[in-house]
Amino acid sequence: MWTIKKLAMTDAEGYKNLLKDHELANAAGFVAIDNAIMLDMLFVSTLKNDITYLILLNQQTIGSISFSLSLDFTGYEVGYMLKQQYRHQGIMRQAFPRALEAFKELRPMATLFAKVHEKNSYSKRILSNSSFMLYKQQIINQQVIEIYQKELQ
Repeated sequence: MWTIKKLAMTDAEGYKNLLKDHELANAAGFVAIDNAIMLDMLFVSTLKNDITYLILLNQQTIGSISFSLSLDFTGYEVGYMLKQQYRHQGIMRQAFPRALEAFKELRPMATLFAKVHEKNSYSKRILSNSSFMLYKQQIINQQVIEIYQKELQ
């Protein structure tokens, strides 16, 4: 059975393994990190600045859901990732609302944003099921990215 837990200092190895997974990075829209010093710096920064929940299966980190303060300080950007072999099993569909509820206890009046590739129907369904609404579209690197928004109350 899987669980979620808030990222802690003791989770460094599992979280860094997610960040250096090239297949996962590509699917989640970021560049995998192979440099140990950069991994350490990103882990410490995430621990200090973001609110991140790990998805664990048998004590092993298989994914994460993060809430990062947006660059313009107008809300939090939500990002989530799940290792390939665990996708399409309903794990993220169940974990995402749990992480939202845990986040809401910490920031009850926040505005949330999530960026999704227009063809990523699975991620769009995850957001829609959690009452995110399409806010706008942007072209980033010649790809259509949809931005979803949710107001916590």
